[in-house]
Amino acid sequence: MEPFYGGNSLLIVQQADTTHLQPGMIAVYRDAAGDLVGHQVLRTGEKIEAKGANNAVVDPSPITDANLVGIVVGMMHASGTAANDLQVVNGKRY
Repeated sequence: MEPFYGGNSLLIVQQADTTHLQPGMIAVYRDAAGDLVGHQVLRTGEKIEAKGANNAVVDPSPITDANLVGIVVGMMHASGTAANDLQVVNGKRY
């Protein structure tokens, strides 16, 4: 999900349920194939939709309580250093 994070980055994910999701948050969930996906939430409500930053279309699998792993609250670059030593994720500074 570049430009938010690159390959081999370590994501710090906080467990959550769908009632905590808001547009703009990065949610980690399992798609229909069971693969982990970390994409930005576009819409909440009856059908929760997400999309990768560089993708042209919304993800085919909606986010549900059954497939949601959590929300990204921080990350470390593949180099092992914190991005800018301080991350702002979902409006909070870490």
